[in-house]
Amino acid sequence: MCCQQNYFLTLVKLKQDAKEPDLCRLNRGREEKVKELLGALSAILKPKLIGLSIEERQVLAKMNDKTHPFCLKVERYCELNPEFTPNFMDVNEFVKDLHLVNELKPVFDIVSQMNSDLEDTTMLAGSEAYDAARYYYHSVKYAAKHGNAAAKPIYDDLAKRFPGPRGGKGGSDQPPGNTQ
Repeated sequence: MCCQQNYFLTLVKLKQDAKEPDLCRLNRGREEKVKELLGALSAILKPKLIGLSIEERQVLAKMNDKTHPFCLKVERYCELNPEFTPNFMDVNEFVKDLHLVNELKPVFDIVSQMNSDLEDTTMLAGSEAYDAARYYYHSVKYAAKHGNAAAKPIYDDLAKRFPGPRGGKGGSDQPPGNTQ
């Protein structure tokens, strides 16, 4: 668990550092360090992790914040009053599963929050980059339509991104903020 905590603390530190303006971009060394830490974390967790099919996920009973305390109470009652344990219930397996949930849930919470933050950051950065690209595209488009010979091949190449009539599935070629 000590190693896991060190990896998490390092990842949290990288996340906090990224909030500083001069560290908005991951430099090559930082990117490699993140990948290395995620690989190490994956290696630690992999023996405990499994993959489920969609069908398997649909039929399983789901543990949530209300059912977890219930299961903890049942664990205690199994110890105190084993005479009520059904013959088909393997209490040792139940306790192992519950302890695994107790180990993985804090990790899951951290990784889920990081995943959400990564999705949000990637979405925002992608949106801002796409907006800037469309501004450039419209500048080139304007120059090409007004006879700038150097702009024409650039426009022809970039215009391939927006085939078909405006508003079609090719995406909007309108500059950001344009409501037409």
